[in-house]
Amino acid sequence: MSDRREVQWTIEKLKVEKVHGDYEIEMSEFDSCLFSLFKRNNYQRVLDLGCGKGKNSLILAKNHQRVFAVDASLESLEKAKDKSIQENIGNIKFYNDSFTNLRFQDGGFDAVLCKSTLHHGTLKEIKQGIREVYLVLKQGGCFAFDMLSKEDESYGKGALIEPHTFVGSREGEKGVLHHYTDIKELKEVLTGFSSVEISIKLYIISVNGGKELTSKVYNIIAFK
Repeated sequence: MSDRREVQWTIEKLKVEKVHGDYEIEMSEFDSCLFSLFKRNNYQRVLDLGCGKGKNSLILAKNHQRVFAVDASLESLEKAKDKSIQENIGNIKFYNDSFTNLRFQDGGFDAVLCKSTLHHGTLKEIKQGIREVYLVLKQGGCFAFDMLSKEDESYGKGALIEPHTFVGSREGEKGVLHHYTDIKELKEVLTGFSSVEISIKLYIISVNGGKELTSKVYNIIAFK
């Protein structure tokens, strides 16, 4: 059965807000759920993979978790570091790396958070990233991430570089690669995990001037 028949998209409206001088999308219900889950399960070592400018890393650190923040963009990482200094937060370590190459000890993390990151790769790179995450997670550890759906309105736009993968498909992200997935593919790439929960959301994001952007996303929580 195809995604189109299975999926009933739950709508959630979000706003863009200014935090530490940067415009960020406000916390979603999924984000709140994850932070509560991490705190409730007393996760001590958390990897924020694709940390960007540090929004989630700072929240995790304020919840008294040891945070290891990784991003491929050195510029974003420097901004995240500056924010941690401004807030006098010392329990975050920063690493300039790709999600396909995690230089951490196997089994070293209670949880891995990976928001708006994995879809910026080819399917081969995504599979490699998931393998890397699996290795660094403890047994029973949690991997929480999101992926763009093939049902998103930006699917098919931009330059096709391989099946379901396009460059420049989303507004404001010229030259940026996006891979689009479905539930079947997600279950296939997560076969090594003991349990997988997939929820679906149509996000409607309000930006400056009353403009709205939409994004159809799969939110995933997988346990090793």
